[in-house]
Amino acid sequence: EYGNTEDVLDRPQQAYTRELIAAIPKLSRRTSSGIQPGDTPLLAAGSKC
Repeated sequence: EYGNTEDVLDRPQQAYTRELIAAIPKLSRRTSSGIQPGDTPLLAAGSKC
């Protein structure tokens, strides 16, 4: 799309652009633990794998 950034992000005209914007993760959608499905858990220091 052509236009200034604000217009394209706020009012995308193309379906492809709308889908790209919809694919951006939303920070407010985190679970209460802060871990989202698919996240790799952090291993404790010194943990042996």
